[in-house]
Amino acid sequence: MTTESPRDNENFPKRRRAISISLIFALLLGCSPLVLGPLIGIWSYSPIPAVSQRATFLSTIILLGCLSPMFFQIITLSAAIGNQGHRMVILGNIACFLFLICSLLMFRTMRLGPFGERDIAITRIANSSLPLIHAIERFEIDHKGEPPSTLEELMPTYLDAIPSTGVARYNDYRYAVDSDPQSAPGPVSRWLLRVSTIEFGAWDSMYYLPDQNYAEAQSRHSLDSIPMSDGRNWVYFNE
Repeated sequence: MTTESPRDNENFPKRRRAISISLIFALLLGCSPLVLGPLIGIWSYSPIPAVSQRATFLSTIILLGCLSPMFFQIITLSAAIGNQGHRMVILGNIACFLFLICSLLMFRTMRLGPFGERDIAITRIANSSLPLIHAIERFEIDHKGEPPSTLEELMPTYLDAIPSTGVARYNDYRYAVDSDPQSAPGPVSRWLLRVSTIEFGAWDSMYYLPDQNYAEAQSRHSLDSIPMSDGRNWVYFNE
């Protein structure tokens, strides 16, 4: 049983202030996922790079928010002496646990967006690729079925510039000729488009194969179909 000395009682107001300040900071930062999580989910998949970068900055604050309760709990432990101090530490432990639970609950919202922004962005990428796909197909017609070796060959005859994906977070199309199963989740294809959608440790990607022969890869990989407005599909490769 912890006992308090007169000296402990005299010094406790100062320690209590230190504990209170630490808990206030833990409250502000620890609850940041509840406030910032939805904003990150919305801004992450914006077509505007500055907005997407802002979401990345907020993700860093979220990380601090997840860690701050534990950091400030160390301060409360060092400042707590006597029964009153230990009660404050128990209260801080409970707050720390609740903050971490909030952070875990907000993880899905940050990743997918509060209104399914990520799914919308994936569909936007597929449809934004149509001018690029049409340009490659016109090149093939003009060159006896041979696709361009690089996307740069399409300029300026078929395209003025390589189009953006329409999502700043996954901004670039990647192109390969005569792909094989070692570089793509599917059968050998005369060319393919790929967009890397790496997210929180998941090495996922989107692929487009011109022959639409995704069924040959279905047994080996988890592929989700992403329809385009012209009836053809991309697929989403779940790592």
